[in-house]
Amino acid sequence: MLSFFRTKRNLDISSEINRGARDYQEDAVEYYIPDDRQSAVMVLADGLGGHAAGHVASSIVSDQVMQALKPDPTGTTDFQKNLRKKLKMAADVANDHVRLHMMENPETEGMGSTLLATVIISNYLYWISIGDSPLYLFRKGALTQLNQDHSMAPKLDALAKNGSLTVEAALNHPMRNSLLSVIVGDSFKHVDCPRKAFKLAKEDLLIAASDGLQFLSDREIEETLMQVNDESSKEIASALMEAVLHKKSPHQDNIAICVLRADECVNGPSLRH
Repeated sequence: MLSFFRTKRNLDISSEINRGARDYQEDAVEYYIPDDRQSAVMVLADGLGGHAAGHVASSIVSDQVMQALKPDPTGTTDFQKNLRKKLKMAADVANDHVRLHMMENPETEGMGSTLLATVIISNYLYWISIGDSPLYLFRKGALTQLNQDHSMAPKLDALAKNGSLTVEAALNHPMRNSLLSVIVGDSFKHVDCPRKAFKLAKEDLLIAASDGLQFLSDREIEETLMQVNDESSKEIASALMEAVLHKKSPHQDNIAICVLRADECVNGPSLRH
């Protein structure tokens, strides 16, 4: 355990996944938390490329990144000092494996995946993000997206804000979900991997998700979280999934959700049930 952490956290983590209205599942989500519950790794990938290829891409990305980040994230201070480099190296390794798979399986040419990987060490959060899978912070009743959105959506919203487009046109634009950066075995156009750790506060919630969760508006996500804020991560993830599926959208994308609570633990770690 890193000796300089004065505040211990009882990290509580769970995930949910559903294919929505699609015929196949292209999302992948994995997490790891050691027995002391003072650290955690969450990896989420949203595949693209159609049936089989998208699933393969997201599986390759999630497995390779988890394999790179899982070993003993709290073992030494060197791990934390070099974490940004390790996150980028993990993405590069996943990208190499996607490229290799396409070379060996030409029928999967064009497959790819987003990547959202987070490492939490006590009350410090690190992440790498490529694509449009959102990382949300829910703090004191307010929802904030921490990572960048590498799709056309922010650009269209900016056009709506300055009056070049109507809000309705921006929300319904056919290119809104087009990705500007993604893992496809080539160089990344955009990578979000902050140099400084984000410090978590008492009772923060983190939600890593595929863009299928965004069939709910930010306000709808906030309202759902306010109803279950005091519950376990498992119940929170289930409530979010239920809220998405309750809309019964015929266009509902795959949904993957991973929820982490960062509760203060004064007397040492203990399991939440």
